[in-house]
Amino acid sequence: MKEKIKQFLVQYRKLTGVEICIHEEAVHYHLITIQRKGDSLDIIHKKHAIPNEEQLFALLPKDIPLALTVSGKGIIHKQLTEQSADWLSLLQKSLPNVDSNDFTGQNIPTSEGQLISIIRKTTLDKLLERFDDYSVVSLTTGLPALEACLPLIGDGKYNTSTYSIQISQNAITSYESLHNHAATQTIDLGGELLNTFLLPAFGTALTTILNPDKKLYSYETIEKKRSDYQYASLATKIGWTGLGLLLITLLVNFMIFAQLNSKNNQLSNEMAYNQLQATEIQQLQKQLDTKTATLSNNQLLAPSKIAYYADEIAQLIPTGILLDQLKIFPPAETSNRQASTSFSSSSVYIKGSCKNSALLNLWIRQLEGLDWVESLKVLPYRETDKGVGIFELELSLFQQ
Repeated sequence: MKEKIKQFLVQYRKLTGVEICIHEEAVHYHLITIQRKGDSLDIIHKKHAIPNEEQLFALLPKDIPLALTVSGKGIIHKQLTEQSADWLSLLQKSLPNVDSNDFTGQNIPTSEGQLISIIRKTTLDKLLERFDDYSVVSLTTGLPALEACLPLIGDGKYNTSTYSIQISQNAITSYESLHNHAATQTIDLGGELLNTFLLPAFGTALTTILNPDKKLYSYETIEKKRSDYQYASLATKIGWTGLGLLLITLLVNFMIFAQLNSKNNQLSNEMAYNQLQATEIQQLQKQLDTKTATLSNNQLLAPSKIAYYADEIAQLIPTGILLDQLKIFPPAETSNRQASTSFSSSSVYIKGSCKNSALLNLWIRQLEGLDWVESLKVLPYRETDKGVGIFELELSLFQQ
């Protein structure tokens, strides 16, 4: 688990290599920025022979970490036959009488043993002070900066801005310091044309981005900057990861809310529709109850005997009596003049005319003799000028 966290801490997606070239008369710079995309590396920016630090800093974005290399005046190189890789023991063999606390440097293996580079700490500290505002994550001094790119450039003699080197079988076989500006060369690195002056900057950047956990140079100032950058990078990654998780959570919550809101709207619409239906059903039920009561009060729900009563009455009508009206279950009288919706279910109204009152009395007695007639009431009787009698009868029926 610790190893995974460590790898996560020290990954670099972009890295800028900067060579600080110290000459007699001035200091100039070379820079190259590389980017890692999966298993491939791309050179996204390069610039050589930058004459001063103002122009250099104008080209350096502060969000990209730096891999520095120092070359030129003030750096001592020694080729030793020793196989030991311990830098302090190599320093004592190179400079036996010096105080090791005053110097720093590094070494790389060669075909003959070890190549050591040495620089005073005071000189190095003054150079590093210029990069206080930048995240310097690695450092090399002198020729060791070229170690990573030796297999890429092949055998031959090449000039950097401060050294002329001979390479054979992926190792430096000879070198010399250049006190004057050497002629530039161009080499092909996998289809990318690269000025040889950029090789030290490219080499230290390549080593750092391919081996982010490797300490090229154990120097307290660099270790602190590197640690600060790594933990700042981790905090940024955690922040973005947390933000991503928060956005995902918000998106999921929004989707759930949208779904539940849609379902809620659907249920609300269904509830409103059901309430409307219930109201209509209640209204219809009230209408049904009113009509049922009306029919029940008028005994219209019982088996109808209207045709039976009309037939019985018709059979008894003698010749000489004419009926003008026959109302079986006539409308009930109301206190107002509006049309009544209820009927008298126990009465029959008859209106007619006759010329013989005796014949009318006989017919009345026949009507009173019907088994379904409870009583018969003769309403006011009158005769016309021509002797025709106008009569009205009301038959009261037995309740069923």
